[in-house]
Amino acid sequence: TGMVFCALALLIALLCYLVFSSRFKLSDNQVGKKHSNKKIRTIGIVILSLLISYLLSLLLPYEDITRLIFYVMTGGVLLSYLITASKLHKNEAQGMYVALILLLQAVIFWVLYMQLFSNLACLSSKSVNLNFIGYVLPHGFIQIFNPLFIIILSPILARVYEKFHNKSIDIHIPTKFAYGMFMLCISFFILGVLCSYALNNNLVISVAWLFIVIGFYSVAELLIIAVGPSMVAKLLPKRMGGYAQGIWYLTCAMGIKIGANISDVSSFNQYNCVNNNLRDFKSFCYINGTIAVIITFLVFLILRRLNNKIISIMQHK
Repeated sequence: TGMVFCALALLIALLCYLVFSSRFKLSDNQVGKKHSNKKIRTIGIVILSLLISYLLSLLLPYEDITRLIFYVMTGGVLLSYLITASKLHKNEAQGMYVALILLLQAVIFWVLYMQLFSNLACLSSKSVNLNFIGYVLPHGFIQIFNPLFIIILSPILARVYEKFHNKSIDIHIPTKFAYGMFMLCISFFILGVLCSYALNNNLVISVAWLFIVIGFYSVAELLIIAVGPSMVAKLLPKRMGGYAQGIWYLTCAMGIKIGANISDVSSFNQYNCVNNNLRDFKSFCYINGTIAVIITFLVFLILRRLNNKIISIMQHK
C-alpha cells in the first residue's frame, strides 16, 4: 500500500510538471534549454519508467536474484562514478571524491541506524515501562517519536544554520556528518547504560528514556540524511544533477539493505527478543556504539581537510 501511494504521488508530480512546464522555463539549465520536444521526451521517459518498474516487480518473488541484481548494479554504478571522476578536470574530480567519502560515511550511518531502529521496537515491547504521566501508551505509539522529532527539530536546525550563516560562520556538510555520527554514538551508549541499570536492579526502562534516545538519533538523521541530497548537488557538477540524486538514494538503499541483513543475523535476534534477553541487547549497544565511536573519531581526524576541500571546490565553481 505504501509503495502504491508513493507511485501515485510521483505520477501526480510528473503530471504537474507536464501541465506547468512552461512556467519552469526561466529556472531551466542550459542542458534543458537545448532540447526540443520536452513533453514528448518526458512522456517517453514516464512510459519507459513504468515498463521497467513492471519488469522489476516480476523479480520481487525471487529474493536471491533481486539481491544479486541490486549488488551488481550498485557495483556498476560505483565503477562508473570512479571512471567519470577520473575524466573530469581537477576541481570537479575533487568534488566527486569528497562526495564519495561522505557517501561511504552515509552507508555506515545507515547500517548502524538500522541496527538501532530495528531492535528498538523489540526492546520496547518487552523491557520498557510504557506508563507515561499516568497513561499507558500503546506499543505502536513508540513509532511516532521519530517523525515527531523530525517535524519539531527540522525548523529549529534550519534556524540555527541561518544564525551561524548571518555571523559569517558556515557549518559545512562534513561537520554536520561528523556530529550526526556523534549523536548516534550517544544513542547507543545511553541504551547500553539503561540496559545495565535495568539488569542490575531488576527493573524495566522508562519510556521517557526511550524518548530521549530517539531524540538523539533523530538529530543524527537530520544532520546526515536530510543534507545528503544537498551535499551531492553541491559537490558534483551541475550538469550531473539527476545522476547525483540517484547516487544519493542508491547509497541510502545500500546502507539500509546491509543494515537489515546484519540485523537479521545479529546476536540480538528474534529468539532473544522473545525471551527478553536484555544482556544481549546491552552487549549489542556497546559493540555498535564502539564502532560508531571509531568511525566518528576517524571522521573528525579528516574533518578540517574535508571542509577546506569543500571551500576550495565551491570557490572554483
